[in-house]
This record gives sequence, C-alpha cells and structure tokens, in this order.
Amino acid sequence: MKLKQTLRQWLVDLLGHRDDRFYWRQPLGAITLPANARLCLWQPDGKLGDAIVTSMLLCDLAAQRPDVKVTVVVEPGLQSFWRALPQVQEALSCRQGRASLLEAIGACDVFVSFETFLSLETLLLLRALHPAVAIGYNVGRYRIFDRSLVCTSYEWPRKHIAARLQNLCELLSLQHLGSNPLPEVLPSHRTDRSTLPAHPGPTVFLNTHAAGADRTFNASTVAWLIKELHSAGPQARILLSVPGAERPDWLARIQALPPSARSAVALTPDNTSLWEMMWLVQQCDMVVSPDTAVVHVAAALNKPVVAFYRDRAYNPLVWAPLGPHHRQVLPNGTEPCSVNDFDPEAAAQALHGMLHAAATWRPVRPTHHADLPD
Repeated sequence: MKLKQTLRQWLVDLLGHRDDRFYWRQPLGAITLPANARLCLWQPDGKLGDAIVTSMLLCDLAAQRPDVKVTVVVEPGLQSFWRALPQVQEALSCRQGRASLLEAIGACDVFVSFETFLSLETLLLLRALHPAVAIGYNVGRYRIFDRSLVCTSYEWPRKHIAARLQNLCELLSLQHLGSNPLPEVLPSHRTDRSTLPAHPGPTVFLNTHAAGADRTFNASTVAWLIKELHSAGPQARILLSVPGAERPDWLARIQALPPSARSAVALTPDNTSLWEMMWLVQQCDMVVSPDTAVVHVAAALNKPVVAFYRDRAYNPLVWAPLGPHHRQVLPNGTEPCSVNDFDPEAAAQALHGMLHAAATWRPVRPTHHADLPD
C-alpha cells in the first residue's frame, strides 16, 4: 500500500511538473473571460457546507457575466443541489469515468479545482481537458496550474473559506457580491410534509448530528439544549433533527420530558431529503447545531444560528457561518475534543441571547394547515 501511494505521488509530481521554486501563490494577474466562456468547477471532495459557500460565485456570475456557462463536477449526492442553481448547465458526478466526464464537459476555457491536494485522477483529467486557464489551491507547487487560490488550511493567519471566492473573483475580473442563490431557488422545492403549521412563538431547528462522534451532540447535550431553549422561550417550538436509526429512541426520550417541554418538541419528518431539510430551516426562526452543513444553510438563509465546535483554532475561524447573526460555542479544551465539552454558562448565554433576538427578527409567515409529524 505504501509503495502504491509513493508511485502515485511520483506520477503526480512528474505529470504535474512539480517545481519547489514555483511559489504556489505566484500572482499572475487577472484574466478576462471570453464571451460565452465555459467554466468548470471541480469539487470532488466537497460537502454540502462547502457547496453552499462556493455557490455564491454563481450570483457574481449571474450579475456580471450571465453569458458564462458553468459545469460542476461533485459528489453524486450534491448533483441535485447544483442543478437547481442559476447558470449551471450541468452537474456531473465525480464518480463517473474519465472518458464520459471529458465528453460531458467538452471544451473548457477555465478549470477551477477546489481540491486541497492534487490527486492523480484530477491531474489526468486536467491534462486531457487542456483548458485555456487552470486554477487551483496548488499547495504542491505544480506548474500545471496557471494561477493559485488562497488556501485557508495552509496560510497564517488563517482566513475564512470565503476568502478563496474573493480571490477567485479577482482572478476572473469579477466583483464578489457576497450573495447566495439558495433563498431564491429554495421555495420551488417545498413539500407538504416539510411545511410547518403556524406557531405563535419562535421555532428552533435543533440539529443533533454531524460527521463523527466528536461533532455530534450526545443524548445528555440534547436534553440540556431542550431544557435551556424551553427555559429561554416557553412559547418556542423545537424541531429536532436526528438520524433515522435513532428516531425510536428519541420518540421515547421526548415522551419522558416534562409535559410542558414535551409538547414543544417534535421530530422532523423521517428520511427528509436535502431540499426538505433546507426548507424546514427556512421556516424556522433560529438554528442550533454542531459545526456542520446545517450551520451554513442557516447562514445562507439569514437565520440566527448558535454553532458548537470541537476545536478553538481552526473550524471557528475558517468555517464560521457567514450570516450576520450567529454565536459560536467553543470547547473548554484547546485541543480538538468534542462539541459536548463546553461551558454550560457560556452556551446558555448564547442560546438565551440569540433566541430573544430571533423573536424580534421573526418575519410574519403564512398560515399552513399541515400538522407536524410525530
């Protein structure tokens, strides 16, 4: 296995023309996209939160270069998200073969890779495409890239992930407007079962899970959050999002709550789709979540959010929500630990303050007659 990895890296270094003298942030100046340019966004290792932030580029293009045609290559689970966004001609799966990808992408004026470390698969695709301009993080200092983006993981002081969009817009001779396309496209994806009934008080979307146990709320933390939210806003409705396999356990836990809190808590519909989850967030007045994609969905929809982190030095800086109304709850320790290791007093202050503020920002929503699921 080690020999195979060494050989693959040797091939990448050889075919990518690695040159340690080549400064990976070498400023080569901005380019002007030709009329009806074809732009390919390559994001094979990106997740939903990454896609939410990256999609802001489409608003910049729509406002300043509506003639540009965009193709994105992403994980299969994100294709439906990208296909719904303006200016995206096609959203392709990064899992399909290189030959079919080349045929689907066709001619390419600008290729932008958001892959942190150049992989052999990306390199071979890039060499076969022959784009006029290739842009990437280029941490490895490869001359196959014409221009390099800000890499928030390898610069100090650390920058927010959105800094790469500012940098990319500068390279493409665009002004970064800071807008997100999600609020405009989301209403067309609403479903009856994901439409909430009217409620006199604020509604809180409480997401419990993320990738990894250290980024997921445990049962004790969720119970504490429900108690604090109910204490801060007795009229608040709490919409609890849990993994499908844990629904029976959480139904039992909800039934064990005191009557006043029990009536305020409901689970999200079972097996919610990506779009249903985002529509539920859109209808809520506040979001509480570990550091995961839900935080960035809330920020894109301008929802107040309280985000819990497992570390203090990286994710709270690089992946902070972009929305203007957010509070971050950091762990007690300085090393990466767990979202469940926090100061209860500081967390309670963040929850109470944001819930009270959310009640004042709360818009008037139309009345819906659907019932909340059990």
